[in-house]
Amino acid sequence: MTETPGQAGLTNRQAPCGPQDEEQAPPRTDLPAGRDPQDEAAAYLPPRRYRGADIGNRPRRRVIYTKQMVLDELRRVAALVGPGHLTISLFRRHSRMATAVVHRRFGLWRTALEHAGLADRYSG
Repeated sequence: MTETPGQAGLTNRQAPCGPQDEEQAPPRTDLPAGRDPQDEAAAYLPPRRYRGADIGNRPRRRVIYTKQMVLDELRRVAALVGPGHLTISLFRRHSRMATAVVHRRFGLWRTALEHAGLADRYSG
């Protein structure tokens, strides 16, 4: 057996592995309708709108909410839900920001409602 560079000491049973030795994979049948099974990108990548921060080839920017923006959102949601208690779960359901932002800016839900002039809407 003659040796070629890069195959020193290999016998017939120890043939190099690689793409040239692999069998062709069977065509994929588990793809959603309308996707071409021959398209490798369609087989491994989700649709563009689901790929996280890469939407539009531009990274998402983190929104910095000021205290005034949080107070305005509290008042907007309070007007939207009408009279009665303004609970955290109601705020989550109707708000455009996370409740963590409120807690980060004011510490307590009650404190945030007091600063917004909604102390009478506290349910605790």
